[in-house]
Amino acid sequence: MEEIRLYLLWSAFFIALTILFLRRRSSKDLPLPPGPRPLPVLGNLLELGQNPHRSLARLARIHGPVMSLKIGSIHTIVISSPSSAKEVLKTKEHFISGRQVPDVIQSLRHHEFSMVWSSQNQSWRYLRTLVKTHLFNTQSLDATQPLRRRKIHELVAYIRGKNGEAVHIGLAAFSTVLNLISTTFLSIDMIDLKYESAQELKDLIWGLMEEAGKPNLSDFFPFLAPMDLQGRRRRSAVYYNKLYDFLDKMVENRLTTTAEEGRRTNPDILDVLLQLSQEDNSKLSRRIIKCLLLVINHII
Repeated sequence: MEEIRLYLLWSAFFIALTILFLRRRSSKDLPLPPGPRPLPVLGNLLELGQNPHRSLARLARIHGPVMSLKIGSIHTIVISSPSSAKEVLKTKEHFISGRQVPDVIQSLRHHEFSMVWSSQNQSWRYLRTLVKTHLFNTQSLDATQPLRRRKIHELVAYIRGKNGEAVHIGLAAFSTVLNLISTTFLSIDMIDLKYESAQELKDLIWGLMEEAGKPNLSDFFPFLAPMDLQGRRRRSAVYYNKLYDFLDKMVENRLTTTAEEGRRTNPDILDVLLQLSQEDNSKLSRRIIKCLLLVINHII
């Protein structure tokens, strides 16, 4: 079965390469910055190597701080100097706001409701204002300073409690940051540092982040996306569904608690979002709230 799947994968890939190779180039090339000469079909994929960050630094020394690469069939502009980055991200930000959405993020149409990936329409501006007003204002950040200090102390205590055992610092730090954010916005710790058996949620989040971070043929050759040759979109859809189920339970529990006990004295972000969603002509749907919570918790 595995051999058949591998055969079909490579067959589809080579058919796609043939189609790309036979396509006639546009009579007028785009006015792109300098860059290495791309290979037919693959573009500059092979030049990225095992360490893309080092390869890009090496290429920038040759072609300058603003260079163009062709990653598969996608033209990519690489910025590698502070002055160029400032000009692009601050002065000309509107020209690059419509970036390509990775295929994994399009699972279950997540990108259509996400503040990070949706286009700059009226809904996006509303969410941006909401986040700026309720999440990242000075008062909210100052109020969470004791919480940040407490979470750091918990991390230190966890490491000391290992008594010489090996500690995966990356996962421990990831769990601490996630708990800090979830406690701030949801009033719960999403991950228990002490109990490995309670790490299903962490594995779920980590798995989704890995799927989004790995190279995907569908991103390099968008016409292959409907086939999902590597299965990344299918696996991501499973992760998203489980995360949405988790957040649905949280929302339902909060609504039930609020109905029985009334509004809390110190509302968190979930309380604020639910209150706003119940106002007349509110633009906040349950789906948008869940997507916003995923973004808040650095889940994508």
